[in-house]
Amino acid sequence: MSPAELQQRMKDDPEFAKQMQEQAKRYEEMMQSPEMQAAARAQQEMMAGLAEELKDHPDFKDFFAAVKERGQEALTEYYQDDEFVRKFGQAMQEYQQRKMAAAGAQAPPAAQAAPEEYFEINDIFDAAKAGDVEAIEDFAATNVDMNGVDEEGRTALHLAVAYDKLEATRVLINEGCNVNATDKGGNTPLVYAAGYGRREPLLLLLRSGAAAKKVNAKGQTALDIATADERNPLTKDEEVLTKLKEAVAAAGAFTDQ
Repeated sequence: MSPAELQQRMKDDPEFAKQMQEQAKRYEEMMQSPEMQAAARAQQEMMAGLAEELKDHPDFKDFFAAVKERGQEALTEYYQDDEFVRKFGQAMQEYQQRKMAAAGAQAPPAAQAAPEEYFEINDIFDAAKAGDVEAIEDFAATNVDMNGVDEEGRTALHLAVAYDKLEATRVLINEGCNVNATDKGGNTPLVYAAGYGRREPLLLLLRSGAAAKKVNAKGQTALDIATADERNPLTKDEEVLTKLKEAVAAAGAFTDQ
């Protein structure tokens, strides 16, 4: 059940709404214990960092806005959505791994690789998120528009980069995806790679002719994005920063490069 469906059911079914309110009340009572309050503070710190990092992410921006406005009630609603919980859990794990990497810590063996993800592949966008190279090639063979966009103006290439699917990124480029396509915010796949800290996809995009000097709707280049937040692992990656600077310099006076 999606958050919107849950809200509608609460409006239509007073008994269900009462159950949800009681559940939220029990949670609040449980949170009165010192142990739970300490755990909650740690959780809040992580959520604050995650919110700052993902506040504009199309999959999570509505969630963070709802939590800011309605608190635990919104959390309860969104946590009824299994697909959202799966995506958010993955985002939290990746965020924790990036924090550990930035601190120079060695991740425990269980966190060395993200767990296997399950995506229902219905279109080229799903295939890109899942990194399903075979599905991407199948879609390409059936003349699917490789530069088609979703509701946010993102191409499959944007999504493959955002989800850190290097081989899918490579295949999409080879199949003719525009490396300089922009979403509704004017962000290219290169800007996505910079913002999400996707090192290898970023280098691949540069080798494939991505325009390093191209700016988004806020006037930011990929280099600006990569160096904007010290929590981004790319801020300390000299090779990546050098490559971006060289690409910007090579673009010269061409503002669309």
